[in-house]
Amino acid sequence: SRDHDPTATTSITGPPSSATTSTAVTLFPAAVVGVPARSKTLAAALAALAVLLVANVRRLLWPGYNYSDPALTEPLPPGRRGCPLFGSQILVGSRDSGASSFWVRASERLGNPRLFRFFFLGKPGVCISGGERIKKIMNTDFDRDGLYVPMAPGDYMPKNLLGEPDGKKHAYLRRL
Repeated sequence: SRDHDPTATTSITGPPSSATTSTAVTLFPAAVVGVPARSKTLAAALAALAVLLVANVRRLLWPGYNYSDPALTEPLPPGRRGCPLFGSQILVGSRDSGASSFWVRASERLGNPRLFRFFFLGKPGVCISGGERIKKIMNTDFDRDGLYVPMAPGDYMPKNLLGEPDGKKHAYLRRL
């Protein structure tokens, strides 16, 4: 009966002559064995993308926050990043401090500095305390290298919101 069984083997002498062996080194051998080459390429591309994402997470979540001007030698003032993409909650108030709740707490946390930075809606900002400092800075408002203070909500928000400073465009957006 053994002669008629096509699946039976008569000798166990080793691998057939057409078999090949190979050795591969990988970080995740269990995940790579038996995976087609196209999937390996996709996995390598995804791994490279993950490395780039981890390396640039601060730049992606808090754009423009820690980049100082290379022409200046002074360090950036102290401050925190706040919530990713939204930044510091400068509009939140409390019963004790009123509308200035954020500014009071941030100043206390940083040791009451005369100058500290914050982050709001993708843009960095600076808070200055002290009457003489504020007066000195405000006097440079119209100088060539003076101060820029955004006065309209459109300077902080995209131009397609209802906070549009242009009256005609605002009316058009309201009708939409």
